[in-house]
Amino acid sequence: MMKSARLRALDYARQYVGVKESPPGSNRGRSIDGWNKAAGVPLGSPWCMSFLRAMFKLAGVQLGGGASVGFFEEWAVQHGELVVRRPFKGDVVCYRFDSDDWPDHVGIVERVLALRWRGRTFAGWVSVIEGNTALGDDADGGQVQRRRRWINRCKFVRIKD
Repeated sequence: MMKSARLRALDYARQYVGVKESPPGSNRGRSIDGWNKAAGVPLGSPWCMSFLRAMFKLAGVQLGGGASVGFFEEWAVQHGELVVRRPFKGDVVCYRFDSDDWPDHVGIVERVLALRWRGRTFAGWVSVIEGNTALGDDADGGQVQRRRRWINRCKFVRIKD
């Protein structure tokens, strides 16, 4: 049985854990430049969404919304892909780190660590693989990394095959 596209994208993302910008802080590097170029954004641009788009493209899926997390999320809402229940492995998470309600960062769920329901909302932790992140910087941090994130002020998107 063939894996779903979202699980294939996760497998690809795992292969890039540890890729870093070169030089640090530049939003550049051989792989990073390729991801940004494929997403149609200028070299040296923040690349979290470009990374995610590249992983899904390798899995055979063309994501909508361009290289902006906010436009991607809008595309997902329009196409009925927004998760209204529990997130699963391979789902995309769109984070909001500030109060402007526009998504700031994106990752792909590797594991749901803990989850509890409160009516129609949920709270808990996920292990995520993200591009352009670092422990000291939630977005635009310079590498592909596994992160453990609290699920708050975020939305999940399930990409269908």
